[in-house]
Amino acid sequence: MIARSSRPEKGSAAVRCESVRSVAAGASHLRSPGADFRQRVYAVVAHIPRGKVATYGQVALLAGRPRAARQVGWIAHAGHPSLPWQRVVNRFGGLARGYTGGRDGHRRDLKRDGVRVREDDTVDLARYLWRPRDPIPPPRRRRPT
Repeated sequence: MIARSSRPEKGSAAVRCESVRSVAAGASHLRSPGADFRQRVYAVVAHIPRGKVATYGQVALLAGRPRAARQVGWIAHAGHPSLPWQRVVNRFGGLARGYTGGRDGHRRDLKRDGVRVREDDTVDLARYLWRPRDPIPPPRRRRPT
């Protein structure tokens, strides 16, 4: 009978799985860039005032990633429901198809905010685009419990 050690053989699947687990558990920096960006997007969207709108690209720029407008769209699609996502429109002022309730729901919620939506489901960006004067404060860090 051959004595086996308790350690798996080098190069085995068990070793690879274990090393991936240890890296994932001990290296939170691997997950933080996306999570940090999401939190910055949330902070920007939370600051859009009632009666104004911002574009996905503008939110991305203010959150620190000027070329991430599409990522902002995905964050908005699955975003926290307490935030005013109705105030985010595309670069032409167009309403989102993926908004809860579709474009009709988007139109209804913007109307509640005092933003007039045109017949072609766009917003007049010259009139309603938010132009922040002050920098957006960074999101608050959650303290570990």
